Amino acid sequence: MLWIMHSKEERVEYLERLFDVLRIAVLPPKYIVEQIKTNPLIMNSLVCCKQIVDALEFHLCPSARSMFELGIRCRARKSTLGTVICFGGTDATKKALISEQYDFVNDRWNPVVYASKRVQFGVALFGDRIFFIGGREGLKTLSVVDVWDYKRDKNVCLTRIPSMNTPRHALAMMDDMIFAIGGHDGWTCLSSAERFDGKEWVKIADMSTARSSFGIAVLNGKIYAVGGRGAGNCHSSVECYHPLRNCWYPCADMSQPRGNVAVGVLNGFLYAVGGVSSVISKLAVRYTAVERYNPETDEWIYVAHLSSARDGIAVCTVGCFLLAIGGYSDKQYENCVEYYDEISCRWHKIAPLKYARAGASAVVFPNVTVYP
Repeated sequence: MLWIMHSKEERVEYLERLFDVLRIAVLPPKYIVEQIKTNPLIMNSLVCCKQIVDALEFHLCPSARSMFELGIRCRARKSTLGTVICFGGTDATKKALISEQYDFVNDRWNPVVYASKRVQFGVALFGDRIFFIGGREGLKTLSVVDVWDYKRDKNVCLTRIPSMNTPRHALAMMDDMIFAIGGHDGWTCLSSAERFDGKEWVKIADMSTARSSFGIAVLNGKIYAVGGRGAGNCHSSVECYHPLRNCWYPCADMSQPRGNVAVGVLNGFLYAVGGVSSVISKLAVRYTAVERYNPETDEWIYVAHLSSARDGIAVCTVGCFLLAIGGYSDKQYENCVEYYDEISCRWHKIAPLKYARAGASAVVFPNVTVYP
């Protein structure tokens, strides 16, 4: 609009043509309403008004997005998606695995200097620092928390901050606090939970069910704990934590029990991706099935399946896509990477990892270069 207003009389005729190539549906609804919908030149054009209505409906009706015919106007440009880095995990060698960074423009994975033996651990990006929390190395379960200032520290010298009260696997970030939930202390699965406020770890309410190897995600100001392993079985149960009430509440069960399940959030829904049916190897069935949870209706439904059955997948949200990285199939560690597009309701493969792995963690950075 600044370009048009610079020479309004000469350029206003191009408004509708320019508007037709703008990716308005990618913008936040608040910006559309406060900055675009209030412009008189835009609102005097029926073509522009229709595109505004389409963009707002796209935001308001996420469950019907496959019906919208917005083309590229609802997809962010690759250059704006940020950077995905896959940390840690394990393979058949059980050695430390080099981290990998995905190049969206060239569709390839590049090595990052940090290597780790950690498996089933939490990773969180907080400002310019990355937190690596708990997990396990071999048979040893971990309560330690390491921090990497990735913008300043080229050599990846980790700083250790206060350890958790007990070893854990699952991490969530909410309201500038880190929440560590459930896990396994080397002897038993845990229902306890704690949070880190920048100085110390403080106990919060216990879950109703002890869980390890479960999925965790933050949605609408609540923390969801999904599936996981218990004492001799895998869970289909789900519960959510209300931080203001310091209480866990039950949610609808998934359609099937899932241990080592990956959970991600995409446009107001939870997605439970892959997993395994049993803790007993002979009875274990790995899933291609993916379920989606609607918090408004408290219901799970099946969506498109993965290309292959696996558990121990790393999941992250990139723009309007859900990325599923690596995992373990019935016979081998996988380097497969695919993304779910809610517009087409399909999974699409992209470049595989250079190093197959399961039990890794992935985080999305803003548009910065992490030291190679």
